[in-house]
Amino acid sequence: MMTPASYTKLKKLFPSNCIDGSNEADYPLVIPKFIPDRKMFLEQAIFVDIFIVVPTTNKKVKKFRSLRKKLNFSVQVMHSP
Repeated sequence: MMTPASYTKLKKLFPSNCIDGSNEADYPLVIPKFIPDRKMFLEQAIFVDIFIVVPTTNKKVKKFRSLRKKLNFSVQVMHSP
């Protein structure tokens, strides 16, 4: 697990070994990975997942949950017969 600042530093130190959705069009996933060779990331199964830890508050978590409940309800209403 890393902070966003430490991940940015890791990307600057090892740009050819860090892969995420922002620097590789063929990698649509959100979870960044540390790999031995960026050019061969589709063929290689050797990687380390990097989890970014973002500080938050209870207020932000409650707001996110509330939004999520509203979205789920609206989807259920739209798809109900």
